[in-house]
Amino acid sequence: MARWTVEGVDRIEAAMLAPMLKEVDGCENGRRFVVRRGEKELAVGVLHSSFATFQYSVRMRSFDPWSSVSGNVSFTWTRPNFGGRRLWLVCPRCGRRVRAIFMSTTMACRHCLGLRYRLQQASRIDRGWGMRDRICDRLGGDPMNPVKPKRMHWTP
Repeated sequence: MARWTVEGVDRIEAAMLAPMLKEVDGCENGRRFVVRRGEKELAVGVLHSSFATFQYSVRMRSFDPWSSVSGNVSFTWTRPNFGGRRLWLVCPRCGRRVRAIFMSTTMACRHCLGLRYRLQQASRIDRGWGMRDRICDRLGGDPMNPVKPKRMHWTP
């Protein structure tokens, strides 16, 4: 059974919200915003200085009905060694500091939702075929008939 992957689930990243937080300081009611990924509207929310309220619609399969989900995500800041400030989102389920909150039937980090990266699910053979394809793409040839770069010797 294939599991859900990080690449297949919409998410809200700290990097999306950090520029907007500069405009929020001093606003009592917060600032309304829309989170987009390309042309797709992911979520609508209200951004406050220490948390954000999100609302979005989700369906797990194409034939399931849409359900509306809303929730709060709080922020925390750290000071990296090289200066400045780094924004972190706090997972609503486990309280862990994360860079992205994933939008499923609940809002949570990838650890709480059990999401894996696509390559973590690939078998050893699949990873080998993928490596071969990436090398052939870099060399600019067909995987079944690779082009030999100039000054490269054929092995006996």
